Amino acid sequence: MYRPGFATPLGFSYKEEREMRDHLRILNAFSRDVIQSRRNDSGMRKRGDILSLFLQAESDMSDTKLRDVIMSFFIAGRGEH
Repeated sequence: MYRPGFATPLGFSYKEEREMRDHLRILNAFSRDVIQSRRNDSGMRKRGDILSLFLQAESDMSDTKLRDVIMSFFIAGRGEH
């Protein structure tokens, strides 16, 4: 089914693509906030969540890699109900 989009430098952008970019922007902002909050949490060592465990195991891991870990868990946890 053809659905017209609007022209962009790289081609066409459809409603679903715009929505996906918007959702990714929200998830990236959320991930960034959680990572910064956790890095600044003095009680992080007592936490048992996956992000805290990654930060403890690899304290020099970049925010980008940590975001990718968080996103992987978001995606893996997404199931059909």
